[in-house]
Order: sequence, then C-alpha cells, then structure tokens
Amino acid sequence: MLAMLLGWMVVRQMIRIAKTYRITSIADPLASRDGERPPLAGLVALIPVPCIALQLKAVASGCAVLTLPLGPPARIANDRWHDSTRFVVLFLACSTLGFGARQLDSSERHEGLVAGIAFESVVKLLAFVAVGTFASFVLFSSPAAIFEQTRSVASLRGLLSFKQGQPFACVQCAGTTALAFFAVLFLSRLFQVMVVKTVDQRRLMCAVWLFALYLLLINLFVLPIAFASLLYFCPGHTEPENFVLSLPLPLAEGHTLLALVAFVGGLSAATGMVIAEPQMCPPWSATT
Repeated sequence: MLAMLLGWMVVRQMIRIAKTYRITSIADPLASRDGERPPLAGLVALIPVPCIALQLKAVASGCAVLTLPLGPPARIANDRWHDSTRFVVLFLACSTLGFGARQLDSSERHEGLVAGIAFESVVKLLAFVAVGTFASFVLFSSPAAIFEQTRSVASLRGLLSFKQGQPFACVQCAGTTALAFFAVLFLSRLFQVMVVKTVDQRRLMCAVWLFALYLLLINLFVLPIAFASLLYFCPGHTEPENFVLSLPLPLAEGHTLLALVAFVGGLSAATGMVIAEPQMCPPWSATT
C-alpha cells in the first residue's frame, strides 16, 4: 500500500519510459543501461523460474491436501497418476497459451492477459474473504472471540504482544518493509501489468487507490484465519501455508464447497502468476 500511495510518481515515470522506448519486460531497461548487455537480460529473465516453481508447488500441495483423505499417503505418493503436478503444469501451460501474449510487441494490446489477471484477482479476494468469514463467524462467534481464545492459550498468548525485555526488531521490520516496497514496483508480474500493459497513464491514480483498497480487503482476515487455524488444529498438525485450505476441509467441518472455493482461489492466483511471468522473458534480438 505504501509503494502505491507514495511511489505513484515513480510508476508514472516508468510508464512513460516504457512507452517511449517500447519496453516489453523489466529486462529491457536493465540490459540497456551503459550499452547493450544481453547476458544481463538473460539473467533477469531467469528470475521468474523459481516464482513459477513456487506456484506449481503451491497448487500441487493444495491438491494433496484435498485428496489425501481419499487414500493412504504412501499409495498416493507411489501412484504417478495421483501426482497432480504434471496436470497442473499442462493446465497452466494451456492457460498461458490462451490468455498470454503470443508476440512481444509493446504496441499490441493484450486484453486477454489483463482480463485473466484481473479475474483471478477477484476470485482470489472472494475466496479469501469467504474462508475468513467462515473462520470468524462459523467456527467462532466473532473475530474478537478468536483473539480472546488465543489470549487464553499460554503457548499462543505471546503472539498478541511484544515479549517483555526484548526490543522491537526495528531493523528486521524496516528491511522486510523495504523488500515488499520494491517488490511491488519491480516484481516482474506487477511490472508487466502495471507498466507494460498500461494503455492510458491517466488511469494510474484510479489504479493506485483500487490497488490499496484491494490489499486492505484481502488482509482483513489474515490474523483471524491464522489464529483460528492455530486454535483449531494441534500444533504441527497443519503447515501454515495450508491454513486457508485446511479450515473448511470435509474432515474438519464438512464444508466441501467452501474448501473447493478456497482451492479455486489459490489456483487462480497461481494461474495469474504463471500467465504473466513468461511475458518478461524477451527474445535476445529484442533486448536493446
């Protein structure tokens, strides 16, 4: 939120430079500094690889969480047809071909790419709000009840307050905030949508406030979901990255539809990431 509310002038200048020099990815301006440097562009183009791998791992883990009750873990692990990763890769590859850009031309408008990313953002927000509402008002009576029960558990009470006698980690907090700040401005997926695909820079101010509002809404239920999961599951029973999907699992409360909605939200987020990431890999001849 700080990056968009305070750094919108930087984003506006990035949009102007991108339109002037026909930039198609974040690798182009980096490679053009102090002369043409294709090796630098190639190095930057490799950055999305771990990001795509993380998305594939997240979706495969979600599939495993949903299908694990159907059979013993050993059987699922040994049966290659239950390995969901390959099917996820095929699905996301087809999505990239369907919605992604087929030609790296800064003058070409890719409405399908932008519409796909916008749609997955809305789906992700609705899914997260649905799980947060379920955790706050179905599993528990209210968010206040979640915090009260968390405060009553000795092992979790420390999460709601600073430990006495220990100073606040100012350096760690400032470093994390700075990393998040620059990630919003220079992350390849956001750069592609925010800078390269922008048609009219006059819409920037509207996008700034909408993006800040989106982040505010999607973070409203972060703490209620986290504390509700810690209270509901035994310590170490569920990994933190699976909290959103594990809360409405059929084994937990029988809310199968809500579990499917949560999975679709995570799948849509991964789809949007994989669709946008390959667009930042320019052809060698286009890097100037």
